[in-house]
Amino acid sequence: WLHDVGKYSDDFQKYLRECDAAKHGIGKAPKPGSAEHKVAGTRLALEILPAVVKHIIAPCVLGHHGGLNAKPETESAVGRAEEGAKSSQSLAKSIECALIDFPQLTTASPDQGAIPAISTMPSERNAARMHLEMLTRFVFSCLVDADSLDTETHFSEEKKELRLRTALQDVAREWLEILQRQQTVLQEGAEKAALTPKSKIVSRVRREVYAACLEVGKQPSGVFSLTVPTGGGKTRSGLAFALSHAAEHGSTRIIYAAPYTSIIDQTADAFREILGPDAVLEHHSAVEPRMADRDEEGDQAESAFEQRRRLSAENWDAPLIVTTTVQLLESLFSNRTTRCRKLHNIAGSVIILDEAQTLPPHLLTPLLCGLRALVEQFDVTLLLSTATQPAFEGETLYSRGLPSITPIVADPSAHFEALVRVQYRVVPEIWEWKQVAAEMRRLPSSCLTILNTKKDAMALLDELKEDTRPIFHLSTLLCGAHRRQVLSQVKAAFIAEAAGGSPVFVVSTQVVECGVDMDAPRVLRACGPLDRVIQAAGRCNREGKRPVEESEVVIFRTEANAAPPGNYRTGMDVTNAMILEANGLLDFHSPQVATDYFARLYGILGESGRDKKEVQYDRRRWDYPEVARKMRLIEDDTVPVLVPYHQDSVQEADWSKKEFEVLVQELRDRADAARFGQGRGSIMTRDLWQRIQPLTVAIFQTEVARLKQTTLEELVPEQLYLWRGNYDQLTGIGNSVQCGISNLYSVSSLMS
Repeated sequence: WLHDVGKYSDDFQKYLRECDAAKHGIGKAPKPGSAEHKVAGTRLALEILPAVVKHIIAPCVLGHHGGLNAKPETESAVGRAEEGAKSSQSLAKSIECALIDFPQLTTASPDQGAIPAISTMPSERNAARMHLEMLTRFVFSCLVDADSLDTETHFSEEKKELRLRTALQDVAREWLEILQRQQTVLQEGAEKAALTPKSKIVSRVRREVYAACLEVGKQPSGVFSLTVPTGGGKTRSGLAFALSHAAEHGSTRIIYAAPYTSIIDQTADAFREILGPDAVLEHHSAVEPRMADRDEEGDQAESAFEQRRRLSAENWDAPLIVTTTVQLLESLFSNRTTRCRKLHNIAGSVIILDEAQTLPPHLLTPLLCGLRALVEQFDVTLLLSTATQPAFEGETLYSRGLPSITPIVADPSAHFEALVRVQYRVVPEIWEWKQVAAEMRRLPSSCLTILNTKKDAMALLDELKEDTRPIFHLSTLLCGAHRRQVLSQVKAAFIAEAAGGSPVFVVSTQVVECGVDMDAPRVLRACGPLDRVIQAAGRCNREGKRPVEESEVVIFRTEANAAPPGNYRTGMDVTNAMILEANGLLDFHSPQVATDYFARLYGILGESGRDKKEVQYDRRRWDYPEVARKMRLIEDDTVPVLVPYHQDSVQEADWSKKEFEVLVQELRDRADAARFGQGRGSIMTRDLWQRIQPLTVAIFQTEVARLKQTTLEELVPEQLYLWRGNYDQLTGIGNSVQCGISNLYSVSSLMS
């Protein structure tokens, strides 16, 4: 009601009449949103609601189209509107009419049971203010979603009918039974196929972890940790926990969030394989809409499935959502309508936060505070999942920043010891690239080498260029569609080698480390943060089918010792120091080593370093725009470049040359139309961004000026470029750009 008070004004009534007349061919339709209608309801909220409640409701009413404003702006917006006599009279008239038609506005008594009083004690006052700050976002989410759905129903009954109506409560037990049946078949098959003692142990650990997840999932809502070594069946077991909990407690939905889209792709495919193709809502920047048949004029018609997926992604109204950590947590601290619209549907859910130890350390304090709010205020059950033991065990920042954490596996160290599948070797001397290449060639088996930067990857590829062995390269110098194609080829090559095929070389940055299901015979890892080194080891002898003594992870340093700046560099320095202190004999299998590493890392950062941008200060002031601006998990100064990855490809690419040319021409046509008066905002749509995203490579802004004269064509001013140079099937654009000290954190397309 308060949201609509301003629609009583003469200006808004005139706007409605003009809209209606234009529908019948009379006059020109007014510009959408040209009749202001939000200030009257804001003023009325400030006048009639109790002290604390009005500071929740008023900013929601004022920002229901443009976003939540800072607290002072909410009050000053009303003051500015009252300055003119005409606008002041309009406000008064709107409020008078509203109170006549809806006297409940003055008699409604909001339930204040969930709204704390602002204490006089500083610590309690700060906690209460942040409680209210988060509560405001969820109320805001309710409002903007209801407003959007009402508008959609008015204009399009077809969209209303397309929206998914499946509730998790209706399918949780059925899905759990499906998972149980498949798990039984899978375990029986694995036990029969286990030919080595280690593979039998792998099968046993997976069975034990799965059973523990089913049992602990029945417990009441709270915070749980699932610490499982790489290859321990974490994905299926995490789903078992969530479904068990949902079946027992009626959870609203399951939200699986991971840091990288490489994990997301695999997980979404795994969930679809278990529960069916329509069960999963995948929501992140790399989602490719299904290509429907084009009509004679070249227009693309969305399938009903894709329309349902897109509509459900707007507000996460689906039983099972697979998304990125960035999408989930940046939305939690956002002030924008599109991002906040989904928040109220997070309430009552089960969230699986995979590889949770990868949360940016410089934002760790506000992130943990936000997660705590989900559990304590909104009945969320949180599962912290990791393959880096023991990120959550003992007295850690996670245990201090969250409610009591219940481990699903009581003694994960036993599983880590049982699943030792590799041996580590630390190289004491500094290597040149020719020595790295020589180590890769030393044995006849395949070798995966993981480096800290793209520049290092290019240097090693150059050293290997004369080798006759097949070479693969994985980094963000390749577009997403190309990386997926190469990753599929690499996996196939490793499997073929195990059956007697030829060995290969793979040179990669960290894009393969977290959650990528590949099983390399040997791994070389440039020294980096300890958790990254352990993740890299998880790509070696993953299934335990090779002897441990033949599955080596070699840790080396180069003279350049390059690393991305910030927390990554700090983590690498801590690891180097620990290796030196142990005289090169650091036991990477020991749980205590991981404990020491995280303690040192967070100790170096200090309390201020864990909230480096002072987000909590802005949250206490209810400065929603400033919080949203600071809570960017990825600091990105890159621009997307559309690349012809099908160019010169000997493989069958996902995109043909003709399809690529049609897409480029569509972009040019839109840009030309915008230049003739339709405005820049009309060039790109969300669907168009989704279509092109898998075909883009991100380059730094500093590179744009240099390349504009030769290899870049500006398709959308300052937003999108077309690559006019050579796109190499091994190095992507790596031969044409200056690879700086960067890693996947600088490319939001991998994480958002």
